[in-house]
Amino acid sequence: MMATQAFAVNGAKVYIIGRTKEKLDTVVKTYGKDIPGSIHAIQGDITDKKDIARIYDEIKSKEKFVSVLINNAGISSNTLTTEAKTAEEMKSNLFDNADSNIEDWVDTYRTK
Repeated sequence: MMATQAFAVNGAKVYIIGRTKEKLDTVVKTYGKDIPGSIHAIQGDITDKKDIARIYDEIKSKEKFVSVLINNAGISSNTLTTEAKTAEEMKSNLFDNADSNIEDWVDTYRTK
């Protein structure tokens, strides 16, 4: 969100993409007023190839080029403690923890 705000208040036209229309509309309404740039919401799911193609086509129909692309897609999984005083403690928190599993790690890297 901070990147969206930073670009838009400095005059950029910013497209934000997400699965939840209400959340996107809230961002546009909250941060898109009285700024030099603009924020435009596109509802879409970046885990669906057809939706990615639709999003691409929609932006392509409105813009000649994209200057900056930020992929800040996120996923939600188990909450783990990330702060640690030692490498061993961090390993215990992030790797040895029963709530940490390979599927979450794979989903995170696939999304990013």
